[in-house]
This record gives sequence, C-alpha cells and structure tokens, in this order.
Amino acid sequence: LLDQTKLPFEEIWVDFTDYRLVAQAIRTLLVRGAPAIGVAAAYGAWLGAREKNPQSPQELEKALGETCAYLKTSRPTAVNLAWALSRMEKCLAACPHEWDVSARLDALLREADSILQEDEEQNLCIARHGLSLLQPGMGLLTHCNAGELATSRWGTALGPILLGQQEGYGFHVYADETRPL
Repeated sequence: LLDQTKLPFEEIWVDFTDYRLVAQAIRTLLVRGAPAIGVAAAYGAWLGAREKNPQSPQELEKALGETCAYLKTSRPTAVNLAWALSRMEKCLAACPHEWDVSARLDALLREADSILQEDEEQNLCIARHGLSLLQPGMGLLTHCNAGELATSRWGTALGPILLGQQEGYGFHVYADETRPL
C-alpha cells in the first residue's frame, strides 16, 4: 500500500504480511478512500486466515471470522470495508465441501484479487462514462480525494479527468481541497 500519511512529500510503499497491520493501516489513514479500504481489507482477511495456520476447514472458517471481525473495527463506518469482508466470508462458505484448507485459502486469495480487479474495471467504466460528458479544454473543479489514491486505479470523480488528459483533452483542473493528513 502507498502510505498516504507521508504524501505529498514522500512516496513510501509498505508491504503487509500481518492482518493486524492492515487494520492499523486502515485505522491510521495510511490507506484512505472507500474502494481502497475495501481492497486492503479483502487482502487483510486472506492474510489473517492464512496466518492463523488452520488445520481444518472448520478452523479456517473460525480464523476468517475472527480476522474479519477484527478488521471491521478498523473503520466501522467504511461501507466498502464491511462489504469486502462479507464477500470474503461468502466466498469461503461457497467452497465445495471436499476442498482442503489450502484450496480454500487459494479461493480466498482469488476473491481478494477479484475485488481488486473489479474495482479497477468499475473505475475505468466510470472514467469512460464521465469523459463522454466532457469537452476538450474544459475547466474542471475537484474537491476531496476521489482519484487513484482512493481506489485501486483511475479513481471515481477524477477518473474522467485522468483518462481525458491521457487522451489529450487538455483540461484546466482546479483543486480547491486535497485533504492531506
């Protein structure tokens, strides 16, 4: 994750191998933006389930439940956080009965990857749709962080601006607030 607490003066990327540190990253605003929080939480859920070293599917279910409950406390009002964790729990519940712990952990990792990929795709769709409403050279005002920092790619409200600039629209962008930590 990009440590947003260090911006704009430093660009520091942090690797996480412990779900408790992912929760702390969410809690301390190292990662911000609803979509980004959801993606981080999904990977945190997988990390926690794996870290607890379950030996049976029942132990894995318990480990994931405990991990998700802990992660939910990191930002209780974050809608994407609860949504992503619920999706991870549903993924595990949908695993075929005959799958062992390793196969179920693989399914959880694939689900976290899917949450990431779907966020990227949704944001690109938002960017394309938003760009269809804009004209080259327009002046645009942004407010708050709705760009790539808040999502996995493109951003939501800033997505059309980024895509337009990439396609040569030459917008004049005014940022009245960036909400640095």
